[in-house]
Amino acid sequence: MTLKTFAFIGLLAAAAPSYGQYTFYPNDATINYTLNSNAVIGYGSYYPWQNGHGTASPHVGIIAPASISGWAGASAYSFVTMSGGTVGRLLADDHASLRLTGGTVLNDFGVGFNTVSEILGGTVMHGVVVEQNARVTISGGNFSGGYLGGGVNFILRDHSVATFVGTGITATYLYSQFSTKYYGLSGTLEDGHSLTGKLLAIDPNASFQVQVAPEPQSIAAFGVGALALLRRRAKRSK
Repeated sequence: MTLKTFAFIGLLAAAAPSYGQYTFYPNDATINYTLNSNAVIGYGSYYPWQNGHGTASPHVGIIAPASISGWAGASAYSFVTMSGGTVGRLLADDHASLRLTGGTVLNDFGVGFNTVSEILGGTVMHGVVVEQNARVTISGGNFSGGYLGGGVNFILRDHSVATFVGTGITATYLYSQFSTKYYGLSGTLEDGHSLTGKLLAIDPNASFQVQVAPEPQSIAAFGVGALALLRRRAKRSK
């Protein structure tokens, strides 16, 4: 599935306003200005994008004071980092990557089709959707809203995997609806934002995992393997 369809189907489409204009980014670029259209990253023009014939794999940065009224979509092995500004939606497919460290995503953060992405900070106001064999690592960020009346903050589908990085993170099974299971999250992400009270929805073929964040200036951060290495080094120095 290409970004042109991924951006407008299922739960993703529920938050999508209708935009008829596109700006194409086939080369490396920095967006630090107002863009009153959708940003198609990885293609140079409309017809190659529609046909999925992308040959570029640019690195595009979205920084303050950028303001993108539509969605910014990474495709065709492109790489997008967002550290500031605002965007309507932040999307990726076709082996692209997203890295969110700051700024505000006014609607959803949606990734699919073999993408690998990270959320380390910033604000996502309408939920995170991970599908079609996508992988996302979430170690920070403020998730202020969600789907289904604002209740679901994270949705995992189609063999996707989400990894939450932090301390004390747990997922408590709440209920099932059809084949989807719903879990209540608790704990703290690595950047200090709380997951407590957030809701996770998982389809049967998707999964999630928890990775404990290292504790700064603490021997507990090293783990058993690293501690043994330090002991061996100490013996050799005597």
